[in-house]
Amino acid sequence: IGLGKIALRNTNCDLAIRLFYQATQQAVERISPAILLAIALRHAGRREEAQAELQRILAHDPLNHVALYEMASGNDPESAAVQQKLQRILLDDYQYFIDLACYYIDAGLPGDALEVLEMARLQKPTAMTAYLAAFLSHQTGDVHAEYTWLESAHQASPDFVFPSRLEEVLALQFALEKDPHDSKAKYFLGNFYYAHERYDEAIRLWTEALDKLDTYDVLLRNLGLAAWQRKKDPSGAIQWFEKALALQPENQDLYLHLDELYTSLNLTGRRADLLDKINSLPEVREDVRKHRIKMMVELGYYQKALEVLAAEKFIPLEMDQSFHEVYVQALRLRAKDHLETGQIEEAVCDYLQMLVYPENHGVGAPTTRAQAHIYYELGLAYEKLGNYSRAIQAWREAASEHHSHGTKLFPYVQMALDKLCRYSEVGLEE
Repeated sequence: IGLGKIALRNTNCDLAIRLFYQATQQAVERISPAILLAIALRHAGRREEAQAELQRILAHDPLNHVALYEMASGNDPESAAVQQKLQRILLDDYQYFIDLACYYIDAGLPGDALEVLEMARLQKPTAMTAYLAAFLSHQTGDVHAEYTWLESAHQASPDFVFPSRLEEVLALQFALEKDPHDSKAKYFLGNFYYAHERYDEAIRLWTEALDKLDTYDVLLRNLGLAAWQRKKDPSGAIQWFEKALALQPENQDLYLHLDELYTSLNLTGRRADLLDKINSLPEVREDVRKHRIKMMVELGYYQKALEVLAAEKFIPLEMDQSFHEVYVQALRLRAKDHLETGQIEEAVCDYLQMLVYPENHGVGAPTTRAQAHIYYELGLAYEKLGNYSRAIQAWREAASEHHSHGTKLFPYVQMALDKLCRYSEVGLEE
């Protein structure tokens, strides 16, 4: 396969065909060399043979993008139907266009790759496709096209560009060789480096990209994440996040990041201001909506939180049981206030309510119970009322749970056992 790609790159189609055919006979997985064989046959002008090979491939792999693209580019009667199918697939994810282009780059066919990128441009012009096309135009010696594509890259939005292929890295490095002050190329390359744990290089490129992208909230967010995660500088991270939020109040990730940082630094006043900002948003994402309830409870607005929890319906998030804990925390705070004001029966109602999983919260009871703290405190409330039978019953429920030493609920199990032992000593009847 490797030798065949070299032959294809050197336009020696006959040799490429021979090598790819040999590979199809030897490879365990036949489809990869078969696609390259079909491409080589097309370049050699042997289109009917190429189409026959493609039909065999699609019979085994009907969604193979490269085979569909090759089939759609022919004059076969099936081409129109295949073209329609291919377009439907490619429009599912714009990255498929770049995947196709990079396949042809790897095969040593920059011209074919450019055709794919031109098709992608007609669907939606993006910076990354333009950088790739400029790089390929340079390789093919088309100076005018190279300049035009680079201008397109400079004019395109920086949104949703996450380079993940080596061909993209080469294209961005080429762009920086042509223009060392290209802020977008620096930002994109920084994204790749950070994702591949080359943090110092990423931070340097992102910082340099501020030259022309200082009003781009995502770049400021990235620098905030770097300050927080890599430099261990929460104050610096807050500054970056606050700048980003001032530029783009609808970037809802920033509210989550800032609240975590404010909480870690005990900045209660800023948390309250942040809650007001979240409440003023026209639409709130589900995870932010749930986090807002958590903030309300932790800031002392538990009664308002309980009203919202009773009135609204919440969408369950995958593998998330923590939202029920927010509900329990709000009720525990209300129960605490009831106990302090002598409203013991109201506190009992709160504890009993904590044991319920309301349907509108979207969270069901787990298979392993973790309510020892609720049952223990319920027992204390019954004890204050003089209802010792109910108190013992609640403490038995708490003591029946198993929690390892050092975990949050382990002390409640021990305290419940202690209570049960003391009441057994005085001979109380259940």
